[in-house]
Amino acid sequence: MTRKIIAFLSFLAVSVTACGSQPASSPGGSTPPQNPPSITAPQASPIAPSLTPLMEGKLLFARCKACHTLEQGGKHLVGPNLYDTVGKAAAQKKGFVYSKAMASSGIIWTDENLSEYLASPATYLPKNRMIFVGLRNQSDRDKVILYLKSETMPDFVVPKTEETQTEDVQSEDSELQAEPESEP
Repeated sequence: MTRKIIAFLSFLAVSVTACGSQPASSPGGSTPPQNPPSITAPQASPIAPSLTPLMEGKLLFARCKACHTLEQGGKHLVGPNLYDTVGKAAAQKKGFVYSKAMASSGIIWTDENLSEYLASPATYLPKNRMIFVGLRNQSDRDKVILYLKSETMPDFVVPKTEETQTEDVQSEDSELQAEPESEP
């Protein structure tokens, strides 16, 4: 019995760590103030300035992989597989046991509802079982939703951004310059 309790507590600690947790208190009992970096939509990533919003979404989604899979027919983990959930009613994945709150929510996973939920799952839907603390930054949520849609919606076409349109024009220009001119 003790082994099961230790295993459960270990699992819980890993899950909370993977999904984000509050900073630990200092020995005096107070939590040191933290200033999270703010990223706005048009700014490039300070880590890798050449990342597109889709690539940033993939990096941000890495936190979610501890609990969710995206592949068609993928298995459920702590959370359900997310393939083909955007635009659908919540709590519809067969084989996954949802909380009563989620099962009775009537939520349709629109971009707006996903964004509000990802901002703070506990606030958006009290008594749901998702332990993720949320993504406060709207731009980060938009990027995660873009990545989620690109990976789980077979017919989804990633919209062109100003960056990718510039890249397309530059590649077309270089192709034109590379072609030798033919004489009549």
